[in-house]
Amino acid sequence: MCAPAALAIGSSAIGVIGQIAGAGAQNARARANAASAASAAILDYKEIDTEELQHRQEAAQKIKETTVQGQALQATAAAAAADAGVVGQSVAALRGVISGRTSQQQTDINTNLNSALAQLELRKQGVEAETQSRINEVQPENPLALGLNIARPILQLGGDLYSQNHTPGGSAAGVK
Repeated sequence: MCAPAALAIGSSAIGVIGQIAGAGAQNARARANAASAASAAILDYKEIDTEELQHRQEAAQKIKETTVQGQALQATAAAAAADAGVVGQSVAALRGVISGRTSQQQTDINTNLNSALAQLELRKQGVEAETQSRINEVQPENPLALGLNIARPILQLGGDLYSQNHTPGGSAAGVK
């Protein structure tokens, strides 16, 4: 009668140790998965930041070129007007048209830059959501669930041992 009880206790202990080891392994997998997801997110953010820098540099270069072209056109127009002996409001109007076109081109460049930056911001939000999703795929062991899983076989064993050693009337088996 003692051997089955000892065997049951040993079996329960092995089960508890297995569950604790399994929880430890699950927690290690969850930590490794979270670290991997964070590393991937950092790489994605670096890529997006590089693209953002490229867009900003490209826009700055285009604005600079547009400004230089506008200034060159104004200088050419002023020189041509002076050579032709034209002065006054018509020259000022021509310079205004050139200035307006230059400003419109710069506005278009800035609008395109802002659109590209908004798309990159959405990609950053997507990286954040993807990272969280990857982390959520492998959850650490719930300590409450682990405790209940460990307690269940121990309580069952205690109930079985109690049932084996006590009669329905309440007195110990074998005691008269």
